[in-house]
Amino acid sequence: MRLKSPPVTTVVLFVLLLLNDACLDRIDISIPTIPLTDLVVDGLITDLPGPYTIKLSSPINLDKTSVLGVPVSGVKVSISDNLGNVEALTEKLPGVYVTAENGMRGTVGRSYKLHLVTPAGTKVESTDEMMLPVGDMDSLYYQYEEKPNLNAAPTAGFRVFVDGKGLADNSNFIRWRFTGQYAVVTEPGYHREATGNCPECGCPAPPSCCGCALVNGTPHLGYQSPGPNRPPVFVIGLTCTCCNCWVTEHENRPIINSGKFVGSNKFPKVELAFIPITFYTFYDKYKVTAEQLSLTKTAFEYWQAIQT
Repeated sequence: MRLKSPPVTTVVLFVLLLLNDACLDRIDISIPTIPLTDLVVDGLITDLPGPYTIKLSSPINLDKTSVLGVPVSGVKVSISDNLGNVEALTEKLPGVYVTAENGMRGTVGRSYKLHLVTPAGTKVESTDEMMLPVGDMDSLYYQYEEKPNLNAAPTAGFRVFVDGKGLADNSNFIRWRFTGQYAVVTEPGYHREATGNCPECGCPAPPSCCGCALVNGTPHLGYQSPGPNRPPVFVIGLTCTCCNCWVTEHENRPIINSGKFVGSNKFPKVELAFIPITFYTFYDKYKVTAEQLSLTKTAFEYWQAIQT
């Protein structure tokens, strides 16, 4: 399978917090308290059309059970370039800030900076990051494999690879991103919710989008509930609008490389993912999207630290 993709470059700031859980004896280590004014920033801009998204959340301590920080709202977020262009982002969801559909678009050769002003008036700025050119992807392909499992049958699946190519006479700090999508057919009519009457297993609570209603306690397609304490009625043409869903998967670790390590601008057979063959993943079809992104040296070293 051949793939030709336009160059994609990244900039701005990536900050991730990782939390590992394990069934091991607890070891207490003295860790400095994280100030509540700190922010976790997750976002990027590219030379592809926007909108671009910046997510802000609070940091978490390692002894917390939650793996995600609390979204931080009410922050004034803007992106500027070295030519004086500035765009203020809009908060669409709690902690999720986006540019306009026809707003700023990244341009190779320009430098970009992220600006934050918290509700308390604290100002935070990223360092200037230049958007660098990137090479291309020659091909995207897969290879069938069976992975052995201890005391279980092998896991059959497909290893997905890309042949990347950087630029000549360039350090070529590169990251590859993988996005996999597959369709699943769900049965929302059997959804249950815990209530006072059904504290353990929950009571049947089919959503309106399922195109069904409870008839004698069982969901029946084509029926609609007109309201509380009223019997369901049959509606001609009523169908489920939330039964067909798409599951999205990404790489489970940063995939990066540099021309300094390979000694050339070619990156053959870069493995992006292993897709197990299950009833769900290949119930219909599986879509793979690969992206090749250039990084600054600073961003490359950051992802390298996470990768290892």
